[in-house]
This record gives sequence, structure tokens and C-alpha cells, in this order.
Amino acid sequence: MKSTFILKDYFSYEDKESILAQMQAHSKEWGAIPFLLSLLKDGSFHQKLGKGSLYLLLDEEKLTDGKPSLASFLTFCDRDEIESNLKPWIGFVFTAPAYRGHHLAGQIIEHCMNNAAALYPESEYVYVSSDEKGLYEKYGFEFVGKMKSIWGEDSGIFRRKIEKETSEINYKTLTPADYDELWSLWNQVEQTKRALNPVDDTREGITRYMKRNPTTCFAATSGGKIVGAILTGHDGRRAIIHHLCVHPDFQRMGIARTLVAKAEEALKKEGITKIFGLVFKDNDKANSFWGKMGYSLRTNLNYRNKSLNADVPTGE
Repeated sequence: MKSTFILKDYFSYEDKESILAQMQAHSKEWGAIPFLLSLLKDGSFHQKLGKGSLYLLLDEEKLTDGKPSLASFLTFCDRDEIESNLKPWIGFVFTAPAYRGHHLAGQIIEHCMNNAAALYPESEYVYVSSDEKGLYEKYGFEFVGKMKSIWGEDSGIFRRKIEKETSEINYKTLTPADYDELWSLWNQVEQTKRALNPVDDTREGITRYMKRNPTTCFAATSGGKIVGAILTGHDGRRAIIHHLCVHPDFQRMGIARTLVAKAEEALKKEGITKIFGLVFKDNDKANSFWGKMGYSLRTNLNYRNKSLNADVPTGE
């Protein structure tokens, strides 16, 4: 097959309408597509499937209505159709009829497996729910039994071991003594640098913040040096995330996900039931990340602020 394929993340892909239209065109070929379409269109994808994404394999050589053709896709998320604490799951695996027989889904599966250790550092396997015999074994999965699906039906369960390299990344609770390293890190990441202000992010301001929130701020370290950090605090009712940041050299290693998970777990222990974060509208990368982490966009609220210090800008 003479084609040039590109792998894309649906949630960061610019032309979502083209993808939805092509999926709709294939909806009669597989009954699960209409359900997946509904999750994408009503914004409940992450609510239903948890953290993760929909990965697309697009054919740049063959166009559909002037857009790259959708050759294959699948989801890689916390959940699929099985009620279980196991994760992650590969699901909604589909290849368009014109592209079958060329192992295109296998290319996306390998992408997921190559990133599984970073995205799910605490998981040992990637799982698939399917009644297809012989298909997933070709991609290194083993049959481990049957489980009930959310539809009440028995489904075959396959798993493949996640290959993990020896990680040099460690995690710790942040303290005021880490301020110098934090300041250096923040200023090496442009999107974090632009969010800093001359009062709240001084040594005194951060020390005050950490004293109020001693158990909910975390750092990722490599070789003893801080390469990622998250500041999270709460007022006893709601929590807010400040300055999630990972050094450019250590991005796409699952560090940000792990930091968020640690902050969420710490907040749960303190009885917090809801958390929110502020993201610049034009920071597409961060907005895509938070969507994958299950953070929904509130469109029914106006965020307002007022500066109580002349040195702190109110913002646009």
C-alpha cells in the first residue's frame, strides 16, 4: 500500500469536523462507532473513559473531501467496556475496509505500548476487551479469561506486559527550601514564566503558600535536580492547581500526569472533592493535556479577579 500515514491525537487535531464526518460515514460498518461519536460530540469522552485519548492514523496521500483519509483509530484510556480497576485499556479499535490487511491498527497499538510506561507508571499491563480470536495475539497480547462488560455480556480479556526502563525520575513533597530550583525551572518554561507575578511567586509568597499547603505540592527529580513541579492548594472546600511545569528536556515522559495524580490523591486525603485549574486560552498544548486528564471546560462561568496589591496585575 503506497500511502503516507501520520498518527494524530484527536483532541489536539485541528480539523475535528473532518474526523467526525468520516467516522459517521463508517458508522454502519461497526455498531460501536455511533456510541463513540456520541461521546466525542457531547463532550463526555473523558467522563466515560477517564484519562486518555483517541488516536488516529491518517492517510495523507488519499484525501476525503480534501482532507487526509481516516484509515484506522483506537482509544487508549483508563476504561473501556469492562467495569474493573485494571487500566489502561485499548478500545474502539477500527480500520476502514479499504485499509484492512495492512496491520495499521498495530501501528497505533505499538504507539500506545511505547508510551504506556510513561503514561501509566504504576500499571503492569495494557488490556483489551475483545471476542476476536487470534487478532491481538499477533500484537503480543495473551488471553487471560473473560469478564462481564457494561452491557452484561461475557467478553474476552487480553493483556500485554508494559516494558519499563529503569527510571531515574523520583518524586518528593516540595518545601520552601526548594524555592531556588523552582524559580529556575519556572523561568525555563515559557508558558509558566508568563504566569508568574512579582509578589505571589517570590520566595516569601511561595513559602507562605507551602506553609498553608504542606502536603499537596510535589516535585519530580532526576539526578537530585528538580525537573517538574506542581503547586496545589485548597481552602478546605475546593482546590486549585498552580504552575504545573515540566522541564522541556523531560516532557512526554508521563511526569506531568504523575504529578497531577499525586496532587489529586493528597487532596482526596484531606477531604477535597473538587479541583480546578486556570489555563491560558491560547495554550493549546496545556488545554489538550488537561482535557485528557479528565478536567472539563466550564463554559457557564465567568472567571473574575481583583488585585489587592498595586504590584500584582489584574490581567486582561
